[in-house]
Amino acid sequence: MRLRRRQPRSAWTAFASIIAAGGAMLFLSANTAGYGAPPAPLIVGINPVYPPMEFHAPETGELQGFDVDFAYALGKQMGRPVEIREASFPQLMVDVGSGRIDIIISGLNDTPGRRGVLRFIDYLQSGAQLLVSGGSPFTRDTDLCGGTVSAARGTDFARILQAWGARVCTAAHLTDITVVGTENSAMARLELREGRVQAAVQGEETVGYFLDNAHSLFRRFLSPISHAYLAIAMRHDSVLFDTIRADFEQMERDGQYQSLLRKWHLEANTVIPS
Repeated sequence: MRLRRRQPRSAWTAFASIIAAGGAMLFLSANTAGYGAPPAPLIVGINPVYPPMEFHAPETGELQGFDVDFAYALGKQMGRPVEIREASFPQLMVDVGSGRIDIIISGLNDTPGRRGVLRFIDYLQSGAQLLVSGGSPFTRDTDLCGGTVSAARGTDFARILQAWGARVCTAAHLTDITVVGTENSAMARLELREGRVQAAVQGEETVGYFLDNAHSLFRRFLSPISHAYLAIAMRHDSVLFDTIRADFEQMERDGQYQSLLRKWHLEANTVIPS
């Protein structure tokens, strides 16, 4: 696998350093101290560049998306007001590690490598989906061999593409694909739209939204090349874990979760077994 752009220092390395530092850590609390005090807000970190999960509406600038609605519904179920703080993906890692935010709900994949520093509650199925331009002649997996694919840095997509390239290209004795790292998924799509790459990889849960709004600029290329889960993320020592898990399960039982899935056309991504 050849990487065209050198990637910056991993956000996970910085996050692990914060966890190890100790001393200055802010520990989470399920409620504010003091008898009769109002409940503390649930502080949720979001990186709003990932429609339909979280984004600012182009017309109004309003923050919206499935994750936004889900965060407010979860806070209501917990009996706590919700405060959303926006930050870049690397900054979210720092903020949850330092205690400046309680949890992340922002299209974050639950991966084995991240479980060493974060604790997860899965809430949506996902996967890596390749997109090509609407007029692309590609029809077979080997058509991408020797080409370039854009993928957001800080995600697991580069590793997934490397494994896929080995199965498809290396095994067929063809030139491997080259991954072009981008700041986020929106920039990965821009690389494809501008013709600088032959394909882009996106979270499967976002693809329907873009195909509905991109006016034939893109199309799916093959089926998803991986399967994953999006998860609520928090520190291992968070006292909120059991409460959030129980309240999410209640949202599944009473239909709140399914209602949000229908609103954002994500029924196929449910974590409820069929």
